[in-house]
Amino acid sequence: GAFTNHSLQSTNLSDDLQARGLTSVDRVNYIYDVNPAVGGPIATDRLLRSRIGRAFMAIKDNETAAAAMGIATSRYFVLGFAWSGFVVGIGGSMFAVLIGHLSPESFNLVELILEFAIIMVGGLGSLTGSILGAIIITAMPEIFAGWPGFQEMIFGLLIVFVILFMPRGLAGLLAR
Repeated sequence: GAFTNHSLQSTNLSDDLQARGLTSVDRVNYIYDVNPAVGGPIATDRLLRSRIGRAFMAIKDNETAAAAMGIATSRYFVLGFAWSGFVVGIGGSMFAVLIGHLSPESFNLVELILEFAIIMVGGLGSLTGSILGAIIITAMPEIFAGWPGFQEMIFGLLIVFVILFMPRGLAGLLAR
């Protein structure tokens, strides 16, 4: 038929990955990378849409009013820090597997600026915006790899553009 793409015809993920030339170790790594990368945002989205997430939003909007409504703010602060620590821990373990080792040099000023840029471009407080920001900021060096020095200029222009014209990031555009 019109669809001759093997991945659309395959019913078994293992067969599909093997057809793409991945070894068994690659297949295991692929599964260990894809599950948290897809499952983490889905779990976070479900959490934010639950009663707990509504309490998080109430505390974010007005902590005093949330406490007056009977929300145990300190309990939800701890829960929020625990969830974010869990998500960051999973991300850190994936990063460690990717580079093969961890050292203080792995977390320099450039990495910190990139993490802030992801949040700024995507939009503070938005799960969808964070994902879009991560895709854009991560793809930029690959897109502009052929033009040395151009990456930094585009990166700087993007940050200035977002600060001046999109203070809520890409999430602000999506909210319209």
